Amino acid sequence: MIALHKPLYAGSVSINLPLRAAALLAILTVEVVTSVASTSDVVQAAGVSAMVIVVGLGIFITWCVKPSFETSGFAVPFLGAIAILAIVGVWGVFLALARANEPYYLVADAYHWFVELVLVALFTFWALSRSDAEQMVTVIAIFGLIQGVVGLLTFWLAVKGILPGAHLVPSAGIWRFDSIRGFPEFMLIPVTAALIGADVRKIWLKWVLWLAFGSLIIVLIITLKRTLWVSYALAVVLLLAPRLMSLLIAGTALLFAVVLIEYSLDPRLLAESFEFLTYNPNNPDSFSGRLAQIYSILPHIAEEPLGHGFGAKVEAYWLGRDIYGFVHYIHNVYVSYTLQLGIGGMLVVATVGGWLFWKHWGLLQHKTEWRWILRGGLACLFALAVNGLMLISTHTVFAGFVIGLGMVAIVNTQIQLSNWREISERT
Repeated sequence: MIALHKPLYAGSVSINLPLRAAALLAILTVEVVTSVASTSDVVQAAGVSAMVIVVGLGIFITWCVKPSFETSGFAVPFLGAIAILAIVGVWGVFLALARANEPYYLVADAYHWFVELVLVALFTFWALSRSDAEQMVTVIAIFGLIQGVVGLLTFWLAVKGILPGAHLVPSAGIWRFDSIRGFPEFMLIPVTAALIGADVRKIWLKWVLWLAFGSLIIVLIITLKRTLWVSYALAVVLLLAPRLMSLLIAGTALLFAVVLIEYSLDPRLLAESFEFLTYNPNNPDSFSGRLAQIYSILPHIAEEPLGHGFGAKVEAYWLGRDIYGFVHYIHNVYVSYTLQLGIGGMLVVATVGGWLFWKHWGLLQHKTEWRWILRGGLACLFALAVNGLMLISTHTVFAGFVIGLGMVAIVNTQIQLSNWREISERT
């Protein structure tokens, strides 16, 4: 009898898959609810951190009782990647304490990094590690539906004036959904991937997937966020034709290079070139205003190449003319992390992200049951990178979730391929 590898960590814990998946969904749902019910990062941090601590203690106790790890060799590099991200976060905290950064923003940044990104990725990796592809699709469908329904309900309550999160755009005469912290395309992408190619045989699961897709696409539209629209459209192209990945990356890099060159020539020229993309050209939160904001941050990075630490607040200006205050959240994930973690820290984060991207890409040609989940994971990472050009795309629990989701798909694909090789060699 051939001894095959079991799914990741099979038999290593006594908590069954439904309970672990339910615990994961509970944590993610708390994040969604707190992010739309309050604009305070501290409220979100308290709610989600409490859930993570409770569940984390359960995981720790379970592992102490039964600490065996079958086929853990496949998982070690990914656990190492998560550990590297945690170490980079510690560096950000160390710098913040050394520079006496503002406590409120320090706590907020530490929450975004350690809880939403690192711990959620780790917990997703653990919670879904024993799932098969259909069980993974079930979690994606249910959580996608939760996010979509909560988003629509929040928008309706915001229009009624009961909750914050929406405002009327005078020039267009329509309401805009402001609570985009959920980044709806991060769940919409794997839901779309499952609808396109996953082998879903249960009728009720197909209905849940379609309901999740419908609600999430509406939420995506009413955000009126062009960055989110573009990233989702590119992700769908990638899902349907992954061989276009090199073309998409080259096109994005070319656009970014043009922006940098035009910036170096004259920031005002760049702002005027892209002014047609904004609702209000006099608003510092417009497209050109954000470009100007990024431009004004670059000297602060040169001033402290090792980083300013989490919670950094720096002076920003409007096209070099008028100082409009101090900014903490720069609308560019690359500039933001370079400012906080330093050039070296950003390079480490980019290396981890590039490695995950490469691991996804290297397994796409294999026709395993995880193939479309792998495509969804790859498309999510691409959307995360594209969104990062104009938004802080990692300031959401979905960033950690899609990273953990992709890790599980990669490892279980490797296990399945290893089993096929063993069968082929012994028969």
